[in-house]
Amino acid sequence: MSPIQQRLPELNDLATDNITENVLLVVHVHDFARETRLSTEKLMAGIQFLTQVDQTCPDVRQEFVLLSDILRLSLLVDSIDHPKPPAGTEGRVLGPFRVHEAPSVQNESQEADNRCVIRSDPTSSLWFEAIVPVPYPIPNDGPVGKLLCILGFDPLITALYIKDSLYENSDAVFGVKAVLVVQLEPVDDVQARTYGVKEGTKLLRYDFVLD
Repeated sequence: MSPIQQRLPELNDLATDNITENVLLVVHVHDFARETRLSTEKLMAGIQFLTQVDQTCPDVRQEFVLLSDILRLSLLVDSIDHPKPPAGTEGRVLGPFRVHEAPSVQNESQEADNRCVIRSDPTSSLWFEAIVPVPYPIPNDGPVGKLLCILGFDPLITALYIKDSLYENSDAVFGVKAVLVVQLEPVDDVQARTYGVKEGTKLLRYDFVLD
């Protein structure tokens, strides 16, 4: 029996002053408040945030699910609720483009609707032809997107400076840093065809690194 369960009263001893102790979430929330010395101001900020999350939940959007996802709670619960053997394929949570009413199709069926259910053949194989999917960002226009910024995902504002320019060593606002100085290179014939520009056009290469 866990320490938390040992502290819980017997079900036949419940009264108005101890009934909430039987809800494990309540016990953990109380422990969290004690451990972090939660202030009234921070409690109200949390309540206001959850209120904003609730207000961003129309019929076609579930901001609470997104909140659960970015806190890794959804994935944790899935791993607990659906454990896999060591060699088994790992699961993951449903994506936003999941269609519950997707039609069932046969192997090799090439229906260009990008939504279907395919069952494996007797050899446990399946195959289909599709368009290569592209990555997509999560919605960041709601309170969850603002939370990600607060958690340390800060916007990057920077500038690059051309080597040997007139103000490379005399910028009035001291914005030039050695790592931001770049060298322009002329594109060759292959690059010109690749980018659809004239040969000799200046090319700038730079890797932006984010924390």
